[in-house]
Amino acid sequence: MASGANVFHAFGESGNARYLADEAEKIADSVDWNATADEERIGLLLLSEAYAAVKPAAAATVLARYDGVTTKMDPTRLLRDPSADPRLVAWDAYVRGLVARINGDYERAGELLRKSAEGFTSCGYLWRAALALIELDATPVDTRGELPLERAAVIVRDNFPASFLARRLGSWAWAYVDPVASALTPAQRDVLRRLLEGKNPVAIAAETNRTVSTVRTHVEHINRAFGTHSYLELFAACSRRGIGLPEVPSPDTVEAFRRTS
Repeated sequence: MASGANVFHAFGESGNARYLADEAEKIADSVDWNATADEERIGLLLLSEAYAAVKPAAAATVLARYDGVTTKMDPTRLLRDPSADPRLVAWDAYVRGLVARINGDYERAGELLRKSAEGFTSCGYLWRAALALIELDATPVDTRGELPLERAAVIVRDNFPASFLARRLGSWAWAYVDPVASALTPAQRDVLRRLLEGKNPVAIAAETNRTVSTVRTHVEHINRAFGTHSYLELFAACSRRGIGLPEVPSPDTVEAFRRTS
C-alpha cells in the first residue's frame, strides 16, 4: 500500500496517495516490528517516503517508528548485510533527507540527499539517483557547482524518457532534446532555467557563485543561440519550443505544505 501511495503521488493522484498511505499506517499500527527479522520493516521507509509527499507531519512519526526497531535484520535472509547494502543506505538517506527538509533543517537535508544520490549512482540504481537529485535541487541549500537538476535530467533523458521522472521535470525536459537548448553547455542551461524563473544576472551570480560578467556572457550566448535580443523574446522563444520550468515544489511551497499538514 505504501508503494501504491508513492506511485499515485508520482502521477499527481494525491488523494489516492494519501488514502493508501493512511491504510498502510493502519496496518503498521498492528505490527510488532521488533518481531520482524527480514526486510518487512523497510515498509516503514516506504511509508515515511509516501507521507513526506502527501502528509508531511506524519513522515517523521513513521521514521521514528522505524528507528525504534531494536532487533537486527538477519543478514542470512537478505541479499547482503543491510548496513552495507548501498541501496538501503542510500534509500535511508533519501527518506531522512525528505524528513529533515520538512522539519526545516535544510543543510542536513542537503547532506542526506547528496549522500543518497551518490549511493544510488554507485550501485546503478539510476532512477532513484535522479529522484534524489531532483529533490536536492528543490531544497533551499547551496548547490553551487553541483548542477543537480542537470545531472538528473541527463539521467532521465538517457534512461527513462517516458517515466514519471520526466513528469517531475515537466516542460524543462524539453531543454535536453530541443536542438538549440540541448546544444548549450550545462552552465548555460543552468543560467537559462534561472532566467525563466525571472531572476536577473546579479541574482543568478549570487546563487551560483559565478561572477556577474560570467553570467552576462552566458546570457549573451543563450540569446545568440535562440536568435533573441531581450529577456521577453527569450521567454517567448522558449515557450514556443515548449521549454518551461521543472515541476518541482519550491521551498515556499514545501514550507506552506508543512504548516498546513
